[in-house]
This record gives sequence, C-alpha cells and structure tokens, in this order.
Amino acid sequence: MADNQLTIYIDNVPVLVNANDNLLAGVLSNKFDLPYFCWHPAMGSVGACRQCAVTLFQDENDTRGRLAMACTTPVFDGMRISIKDLAASEFREQVIAAMMTNHPHDCPVCAEGGECHLQDMTVMTGHTKRQYSGEKRTFVNQDLGQFVGHEMNRCITCYRCVRFYHDYAGGQDFGVFGSKNQVYFGRHEDGQLESEFSGNLVEVCPTGVFTNKLFSEHYARKWDLQSAPSVCHLCSVGCNTSIGERYGSVRRVVNRYKHDINGYFLCDHGRYGIAHVNQQNRMTETKGIAASLPTGISRTDVLKSLAWMNGQSLIGIGSSRSSLEANALLKQLVGNEQFSAGFSNKAFELAKYHAHYFDANKSVNLHQIEQADCVFIVDEDISQTAPRMALSVRQALRNKGIKKAESMGIPQWQDSAVRTIAGEKKSPLFILSSQPSKLDQEAEQLLLGSHLMITEVLHQLIEQDVTAHHYCTFIKAFIHAWQHAKSPVFICGWQHQNIKAFTHTLACIEFLIALNANSRFVIVPPDANTLGQLTLLDGKTLTVQQAWHLAITNPDIAGVVVLENELNCLTEADRDALKHSGKKLLVIDHCHSELSHIADVVLPCAPISESHGHLVNYQGVIQHYFPALPTQRPVQENWQWLVLLAEAVTSSKSKWQGIKDFHQLHEQLATDIDNWSISTEELAKNIARETPRVSGRTAKSANQSVHEPKVTQSNDDGYRFSMEGGKASLDANMPYVWSPGWNSNQAISKYQRQVNDELIHKKDVKQVTIDYNPELFENSHQHTAERQLPIMLAWYCQQYQSQCIPEFQLLHQGNQLLVSNEWAQREHWQQGTWLELDIDFNVERKSIMAKVIIEPRFSGLHMALKLDEYCAGTAELNSASIASTSAIDKYLTAKEDQYQAALAEKQATLVRLKQKDQYIPIRLVAGGLDDA
Repeated sequence: MADNQLTIYIDNVPVLVNANDNLLAGVLSNKFDLPYFCWHPAMGSVGACRQCAVTLFQDENDTRGRLAMACTTPVFDGMRISIKDLAASEFREQVIAAMMTNHPHDCPVCAEGGECHLQDMTVMTGHTKRQYSGEKRTFVNQDLGQFVGHEMNRCITCYRCVRFYHDYAGGQDFGVFGSKNQVYFGRHEDGQLESEFSGNLVEVCPTGVFTNKLFSEHYARKWDLQSAPSVCHLCSVGCNTSIGERYGSVRRVVNRYKHDINGYFLCDHGRYGIAHVNQQNRMTETKGIAASLPTGISRTDVLKSLAWMNGQSLIGIGSSRSSLEANALLKQLVGNEQFSAGFSNKAFELAKYHAHYFDANKSVNLHQIEQADCVFIVDEDISQTAPRMALSVRQALRNKGIKKAESMGIPQWQDSAVRTIAGEKKSPLFILSSQPSKLDQEAEQLLLGSHLMITEVLHQLIEQDVTAHHYCTFIKAFIHAWQHAKSPVFICGWQHQNIKAFTHTLACIEFLIALNANSRFVIVPPDANTLGQLTLLDGKTLTVQQAWHLAITNPDIAGVVVLENELNCLTEADRDALKHSGKKLLVIDHCHSELSHIADVVLPCAPISESHGHLVNYQGVIQHYFPALPTQRPVQENWQWLVLLAEAVTSSKSKWQGIKDFHQLHEQLATDIDNWSISTEELAKNIARETPRVSGRTAKSANQSVHEPKVTQSNDDGYRFSMEGGKASLDANMPYVWSPGWNSNQAISKYQRQVNDELIHKKDVKQVTIDYNPELFENSHQHTAERQLPIMLAWYCQQYQSQCIPEFQLLHQGNQLLVSNEWAQREHWQQGTWLELDIDFNVERKSIMAKVIIEPRFSGLHMALKLDEYCAGTAELNSASIASTSAIDKYLTAKEDQYQAALAEKQATLVRLKQKDQYIPIRLVAGGLDDA
C-alpha cells in the first residue's frame, strides 16, 4: 500500500483512499455513487449543501453511527461509513426535497435538461415525486452579456458559481447578495461579465441557472449531439475540448478534461471562438477550378485546372494555425529552399531564439505552474494571450497561504478555512511589462514601462545591481524570493515582438538557473501550432517577405501556395506586385480574407471542427484533434488539397497518388522526413461519435429523401459518424462524457484514477524536438522609447478568425491610448481626451482615433495602445493631436454602425443556421471529392 493511502470501509467493502483527500473524494475515486452539489474537485469543500451525508461508525461494533457530511470529513485508517444506511439515505432525500420547494418544474424547456447534475442527484436520492404545492420564490434575471444566460429561479444556493468566478478565477464583477431564502448570485447591475472564464459558470453550475447563450439560441440536447475530441486552436496552450454538432452545424464546445493542461476549466476564447466556423465568410466554393459536371467539381477537374503547375516550381507559405502534417506536406511539395513557415521578418527572429532555448529549457505544463511558489512574468499579458495559463498562475499564488493552513493542520480541501487563514498572504508574483494586465493587482512587485526600461531592468537584474536608482526595490525583492523558492516559474512570450527585449528576456534564463537550480520556464508563442512550425525550420527556410519577393523576382517560380494564412505582414503594394508579375496565387483556407479575394485559385479547406490533424502546444506536446462532422463537397481537409497539388506538380505516377486516408499520409511523411514526430496510433476501437440515445437518426433527412441514407464512412480516425460503435469511455480522447446515472460533466470522475487526477486511459505524452541551431545575432535597429507603442489586444481580438464573430465584435470598447502621467502632463492631455493618432503599424500607416486613459503605474514617458482589431506586436507613433468635434462624432457614429451591423449579423447567422437545419447534408464518405 502506498504511503499516502489508507484503507476505509464503505458499506463493509474495504477500499484504498488518498490520505490527503476528504471522504467524498475518496468515495467518488472508488466509483461509488454519492450525491453532492457544493463540492468541486478543483475548488474543494465549503459544506453548503449538506447533500453528501453518510453514516459514520466509530468501529465495526457500532451499529447506529452518526450522520457526517462527506465533503468536510477527513479520512483515517480503518474508517467505517455507510452510504446505504437508511438514516443517511432519508436525510439526502429530504435535502433534495427542500431544494425542490423552490425549484421550478421547467426541465423540459431548460437548456441544462439531459445533462443536469441536479436531475442526476435527484434520481440518485430516490426523490421521484414532488411533495410541495405552495408558492415558489421568484427572482428577476439579469442580462449577463453575450455568452451566459441567467435564470435565478433554478438556483439551489450551492455557491459554486461565486466560488469559481470570484475566488478561483479572480473575477471582480460577480458576487452573492441577499440572505436566508433570498440569496442572489449575479452582478450588481446588468452587463457583460468581464472575466475571460465566465463561460465556466455554465459547467460549474449544477443546475440551469447559468446557460450557454449561443448554444441555447441554436439548441440541441446533449444526447442528440454528435461530438468529437478536439484541441483549442486559438492560442498556444492547447486546451482539450469536445466539439458538438447537430444537423451539419457546430453547436458548442465544452471542456474535455486533461489533467496536465486545462483540467476542468476552459477560457471563453476556447469555448465560444469556434463560432467562426458558422459565419458567412466561410469558404464553401472553389475559385479557378472548372467543373465538368453540374453536380460539382471532381478530383479530375482539379488536376485538369491545375495542369499549369505540372513540373513547375512553387513557393509555399505555411501557417502556425494549420496542422503539423499539412505544413510538413507543403514543405515536401515545394522544397526546403522555397518554403516559408509563415513567420514575418520580425517573428522569424523570435522563432530562432525560441528554437535555440527550447530543448535545453523544456516548458512546464499548467499543472506544474499551479505548484509554483514564485512566478516572474516578463512582457507577456497571459491573461489575454493565454488565459488558461493565467488561471493556473492565480492558483500558484495561493500556495503560500495553503502551506500556512497546512502548518495549522487544515487540509487544502477545506477551502473556506484555508482562504480565511491565508488572508492576503500570497506566493510572490513579479511582473515586468510594457502594458497593464489583470494579474497586476496580484503582483508583489510591478514595473510597467517601455521596452528600453525592460531591457535595462533585466540587464541590472543579471548583474545583480541592487543599487539601481529606480529599480532596486524590484530587483532586491525578486532575487531574495527567487533564491528561496522551491519551484519558481519564469514566463515570457512573443506578444510585442520586440527583438531586443525578447533576447534580454531569454538571456535571463541562465542567470535564473544559476540563482536557483529548480527554476522552470515557459515561453508563450502566439499560435496553436507555432512550436510545430519551429520543427520545420532549417537554414533554408524563408520569411514571408523573402518568399513573396522570391516569387515576384524569380522567373522560374510559377506561383505561390498559401496555406491557412492571411499574410497580414504584407502591404497592399506587396500584393499588387505579385499580381502584376503574372505569378499565380493559390490560397487554401477555410475563411475568406483580403488574400483570398485576390487569389487566382481558392481551395476551401475544412476548419478544425471538420478535420484531422495534430497541433503542438507551447510545451511541445503533440495533440490530435478529430472531426465532429464530415466535410461537404467541395470542401476538403487541408492535407487532401495538398496531396492533389502534389499530384498536379509532379506526375500521374506521383508517390502521393495512392494516399487516401490520414494513416497513409503519415506513413509517407515518416518515409520522407527524418525523425518524424508522429506515429499513427492503432485506432481500431471505432468509437461512436453519437450517444446511444440520439434521436431522429432515420427521420432527420426525410424531407430530402424517404430512403434512409447510409452512415457516413470514416475509416481513418477510430471514430464513427454514428450511434453505433464502441463506448466513448474506451479511449482517453472521449468525444463526450457519460456514465450510468451521471449525465452531466461530473461523470468525468468515473474515468479518473482518482478525482482531479489523471484519466484511467491516459495516453503517453509525445513531445517534439527541435533540431534547428540558427546563428543568433541581436538586431541593432531599435526604435526610440518615445515612438514605441505596444499594442494591447483583448482575448477576443488575438486571432484573425475571431474578428468575424459578431458576439466578439459586440464586446469592442473603442480604441484607448494608455499614457503615463509624464506624457499626459507634457502634452496637456486629460483623462478621456480624444486624440487623432498617426501610426506606423507593421505594414501600413494609419490615422486612428483613441481615447486617453491615464495609467499612473506607467514609469517614465510611456504609452500603450489598446485596439479593437487584430494587429500583432508593436507600432510606432508618428504624431498625436487632439481630435476635432466632427472627427469624434464621425468615429462614434462609425462605432455605433459597427455595433448595429454586428447585431444584425448575429441575428442573420442564427436565421441562416436554422434554415440550414432543414437540409441536412448527406455524405457517403468523409473527405475527398469523389464519393463512392
């Protein structure tokens, strides 16, 4: 028996439990059924609901026992309890009965119906008949913004929502109000929930108080959804998700438990960002391909239309938002010397440094970050660029208080007591940045200023110059905390793309290791597959600008193939130059951009919800995602289009000609590429994507054909587009979570080794290695501090795809120029002054409007620009002048027009999707252009 395990007896059955757990966790870890509400495996116990009552006996001779709440009861060796004891069973049933006195009878119309924890627990306790016939308590609901619906009448006062939102995630605009039988959970007034984790209220709430607003508007029951395991593609963390679809359109994303990464929680970008696949700018038709039949294009049509490519040289530009195999295949197609990984000139320099430091300093996962006792963040606002990582940092800051409680004999799971004992005691957080963030209020030491200030502080830190005039307090406190920490974590990233600051930041790594051998590191790249792109770099890899220029100037180049990249680092003049050169532009993407509109050939590829592939997260972990629904012609997966291009470029005897499925693709890549990181797994389980209870299987397409269509065949991923197949629980990559008696997401405990631990069917972690040792040199050209203008983007503006989602557009607050007191005084600007700014962005010069926000924490002459539109890195300010009244009115009118347009688009999208429901796509074979 392990040292930390004890033997207890549950209804006279001996089981092993973790000595550090409470009784409820021990019971659930051994797969017994015991109702609960207020307890959560990631948030501990508060004993608010009294639902987990058991009978606790003194010893084997005690036949009477006493009632105890399992969630607040520590375990001890030889402990004897009963779940089935009549007194405990009746008590649990009475607790449910009391809750039901005010709970409405609205399960048939509740969005939580069929996956409701309250329903499960009510059935489990045996409370099958309503006994109360009196008047019920009612509340007025709130408008909580674009994402979360509110129905307070369903509340059972478990306190989970406020414990997650305020205590766990650090949200400040949500709380609990009232007392006795009139307790209210919400905001002080109607308004958008400000936390990046507001969507977790939907999964945390055991009833239907908080609902997914987007899902509710285009709704399907959980048992009717066809789901697939996936990976979030909107940042580099790589949270595991489950995508659900119905009638050919994606309905929602829910969290898929992954112990080392996202655990139980998902940020709002990952939860709601999938909406881009349902927007009007989805590519659904080809351009530049002549169809021979009215039914649509065929494989032969594509090869004929691309005959101009035969034997020609092409430039290939990949993307860090596309899959690892698609980028590798593109590189094979065009050759090493004509391949760009999709990095701009500036980003490529950052990529070189990241590659250089990666293998020697492996990044830690989010679970390890949560164990840290000191955190240092340099110039990366992870609350917006990697929100789930910021949530882990918040948990790390509690460790000092948890240790204090443990020293007093209070276990970590006693959440309320631990927080009371901890008070304001937190593990040290140090932030050195060019912009404010939501973590600033948690920092022990905070320095906000220009990139020149950041490089100066880092230099003095490495030199351990504690006499520095302005920064000595920061440096002294940091060195002391880092030296005495047992597991310190250093976090930096690509956010502002300032080469000098980035190189100085990475130079700190060796110093920090010398200061504390236990130092661990995280470098946050910008995209879901940036690390995957680093594995494809070599000495011949081109930047985007170099590749574009080569295509224009080299007469031997016939055209450019762009894979899922909008190329926002190119100017309009660059795009015009390619057009005038007579070279062809071929774009493979799933949503339209300025590039696709000028392309000669457009090939619509499947988004992440309809395709296979692998993404490599910030830690180098390779993760597989699967399609939730099959593509509809002429849409194909990106690698399928590239296989066709390879055939067109080479010959009819091409090695790519026989590749029909995903496994064959990987076999070919393993043959062509040394040390190919991915080996296709044996996926013979044929797991069903649909639940056994899915409705309307034979009727949902009856308005198109009276004949029952054949189930779409998919033979290359181990999952079936059907209700028939293996159980979802047979694999760690579960498409959905369900267990007998557990219809809600709480069923995950049945598939964990113990609650809040690894899955029983855990897969081995596969990580990439980067065999790229570039020549490093510091970019000597740096802009002056006064002209530097770091760009601040909210989480919903971090990715190009997110811009087209109307719910995200409705969150826009207008441009803001954050300035230091010194700047404001020098220029005589007041809080709220409107300015007209002349700015050089990465590729173009623009005049924009922005409101002045004075940031007193800024050091020296410093500014930062908060934008409502996607724009990476740092800009340069040419001039700033106070805007005229007419200019302000024009800007505000334009913003109002954009707001109304977003509202109209939101409604139009919903109408279009509901109309689409009437014509469910019938597909015989998943993928390809020629259905058999």
